[in-house]
Amino acid sequence: MIMKKIKITFFALWFAVNLSAQVEEGPIKIFGYFQTTFTYLNTYQIQTTSSFSMQQMNMFFQKDLAEGWTALTNFQFINSFSSERFWGNFNLEEVWVRYRLNQQLNIKAGLQTPIFNNLNEINNRTPLLPYIIRPLAYETSFSEFINVEEYVPNRTFLQMYGIIPAGNFKIDYALHLGNSPNISSKNLFGTPAHSNQSGVDTTATFSYGGRLGLRFGDIKSGFSFTYDRTNLFKGLDTAIGLPKNTFEEIPRLRYGADLSFHWNRFYFESELIHVIYDDDVDIFDKDKQFYYGTLGYNIFDNLFIFGSIWYIKEDYYIKSIFLFENDVKIRVYNAGLAYDFTERIRLKLHAATVDIDVLNDRSQSNESFYIATAISVFF
Repeated sequence: MIMKKIKITFFALWFAVNLSAQVEEGPIKIFGYFQTTFTYLNTYQIQTTSSFSMQQMNMFFQKDLAEGWTALTNFQFINSFSSERFWGNFNLEEVWVRYRLNQQLNIKAGLQTPIFNNLNEINNRTPLLPYIIRPLAYETSFSEFINVEEYVPNRTFLQMYGIIPAGNFKIDYALHLGNSPNISSKNLFGTPAHSNQSGVDTTATFSYGGRLGLRFGDIKSGFSFTYDRTNLFKGLDTAIGLPKNTFEEIPRLRYGADLSFHWNRFYFESELIHVIYDDDVDIFDKDKQFYYGTLGYNIFDNLFIFGSIWYIKEDYYIKSIFLFENDVKIRVYNAGLAYDFTERIRLKLHAATVDIDVLNDRSQSNESFYIATAISVFF
């Protein structure tokens, strides 16, 4: 009799909990963004190309699990992805669950994009952006020849963030923790290159960072940083006559700053990113800098024009039995417009001149002209 009562009580509790969860759960929301482009590129004295491309598509699945709890997955396809034709890339960008206590405290666990400067979290929301080609440190479709992950953190696994009112101001903050960049990958034969499973950290180090920002009306500014240890240059030490493992787990610091504001119909946004490798080796140095600034104007509520400047500077210095010094500068001067055909369809036009200077023992430079049109859709 006692066991029967216990079973009835347990069943009643189980039913109440599940009924409560069903009431608080929401349906799965399926939505996404994509951007299809036509691009004309003239690299003076080298080649001219023109091409259609499915530049990027993101598919999101979101579900409210209970009061305050939300889960999301994000699949990303880049550069007309086709595994059969070996085109582009497909990535599982985000898989996380979030607990939201209030505006001041949110906690996310799972694979996610960390908050870093202003653009990092929203750079894949193409219909929200006026650009076709985004500022270079965020242009994932260029990742095949620009290592964008050196400039901005793309993945983390734990994050706490929120916005705290402070009189007429608001303070926003974020703290995140994830793997180091030393992740085991598969080799050409499809087996892990580090004799353990792919996709896991091969070191006992972490990547951590955060952002501290201030908002006042339509003005938003902030400072961001990340710190990790990388094996990016492992193996180079013996090649230039240094002891083995000199470049093992060398510290890397990224720091960034951002400023954006609206004033009447004007809009301005800018960012600075600096990447420093602290190897404590006098004969080796690598340093990266990136900044951009964009000024835009809403001619009408659905028509936006902008002008923008992007700049990358990379210094790479090695002095051993020979001297290798590589100084790369990329300057992009660009302008464009974005027309909102509907609330879900944005048409874009974007033109740019690109100057690339490489200063070493064989200094060279080249210029390119780029013009593109795109349709960017939220569905």
